[in-house]
Amino acid sequence: MSKHNKEYFDAFRKEVESAVANIAKRRNLKITAGNITLENERNFKLTLQIKEGDSKAAEAIERSKWDLDCKRYGLDPEDFGKTFIYHGTTYRATGIKPFAKCPILTDSDIQFSPELFLHLVREMKS
Repeated sequence: MSKHNKEYFDAFRKEVESAVANIAKRRNLKITAGNITLENERNFKLTLQIKEGDSKAAEAIERSKWDLDCKRYGLDPEDFGKTFIYHGTTYRATGIKPFAKCPILTDSDIQFSPELFLHLVREMKS
């Protein structure tokens, strides 16, 4: 068990954090390898601390992308964040995924075509 010392566990924590970095980025999370508890000579437990990322910063990034791409789809910058109802469920426009078949992103992981989005937003106004 001599290899399981502080330096070993510190290096292990960094390796775990590196391994989950893409997941954290994709899901706007902060994942930190926390306490390591030695159970016996062969086993130890690692605690992962998972926190939501900075949602204001993430929204600002999506808004910037929206502002750059919205005209391509006949939308306006003001359409970002608009809510609409589709089959009884309320959605909020949260971004654009350029070149996707349905590029309008929502807070519910459901994407819409620009035409349907505009139709539903106009329907909300009337």
